Amino acid sequence: MKFFNWLQHEGISKVEHIRDTQLSVLETLTKKNAEFYKEFLEEEIISTEKEKEQGIIKKRSVDAVARNINAIKSLFNYLTTETENEETGECYFYRNVFSKIKVFKKDETADEQKK
Repeated sequence: MKFFNWLQHEGISKVEHIRDTQLSVLETLTKKNAEFYKEFLEEEIISTEKEKEQGIIKKRSVDAVARNINAIKSLFNYLTTETENEETGECYFYRNVFSKIKVFKKDETADEQKK
């Protein structure tokens, strides 16, 4: 849901309700868009109002960002490899832009990240 809300908020998906997001929006998403979404996840303040009043500023952990991006990667993988348009027998689309986005877990070493 957060991803589709973000698409709508950024004007990438110009729909009133996120459920109306067209597959063409996902198909034509750029790598830069995907990187901006990852950056949004990393920088978004997720503190409650009470925490904000107390001066506590929270952001997502590295692992939380990785989980979110991996979920989107799974969605794109499903739409590009495992689904089939009933009319054409083809996948809904072929371009999986999120496969180009790298995520690392907090405890990975620099050597592991280079692989």
